[in-house]
Order: sequence, then C-alpha cells, then structure tokens
Amino acid sequence: MKRRLGLLVLVVAIVVAAMLLFQHPVDADLELSFGPEAPSVRDATLVFTDSHERVVRDLRLLYPSGAPAQDQRRVRLPPGDYSVGVHLTRAGKPARDFNRPLHIDSAGHYPLDLSGKQLN
Repeated sequence: MKRRLGLLVLVVAIVVAAMLLFQHPVDADLELSFGPEAPSVRDATLVFTDSHERVVRDLRLLYPSGAPAQDQRRVRLPPGDYSVGVHLTRAGKPARDFNRPLHIDSAGHYPLDLSGKQLN
C-alpha cells in the first residue's frame, strides 16, 4: 500500500513539474502605443528576454512614412515575465533605446508603451 501511494505521489509530482516547465506558447496581441512622436518613427526593433535573460523572440517593424499612433502585432510567447528591449530609429532625431516589462498570462491583448517616456 505504501509503495502504491509513493508511486502515485511521484507520478503527480512529475505531471505538475512538466506542466510548469513546459508551458506552450500562446498568442499575445500586443497593443503598441508610439505616442505623439509616432510620425518620426521609421523602425522599431523589439527583443523579448525571459526571466533567465534568454532572448525568446525578436520583432522588427518598419514604418517608411512614420508609425501610426497605435499599432497591433501578434507574437507567440510562453506565459511568463519578459523584459522587452526597444530600439526606435526616428527621422531627424537620435535613435532611442529603452526597456519595458511585459507579463503574459494567457492568450489575449497586452498593451505595450513604445513612446519612450519614463514609466513609474
């Protein structure tokens, strides 16, 4: 009886560990906000780094005639916490680099402020 209970506990532990370690990517619809400087943005590069500082995804967006104030892009990412490194190339202005935090729970919409202003 003790052996069966031990085996059951082991199986449950393996299943729980597998669910936590092997999370499947989900569709995250990013709601990108470029703010008032959007017309000067020509190129936006986003690099998604996980909590282990591994790059899991990158995305390059080209806007030859300027970015819209709001844009939307779908990316597939496993649920978790990310740091999004942002590099904006702007017409007639210096390039801008900054980071944004992003937490993905499940498939859905996630706002991402790319205006370059400081976040508290």
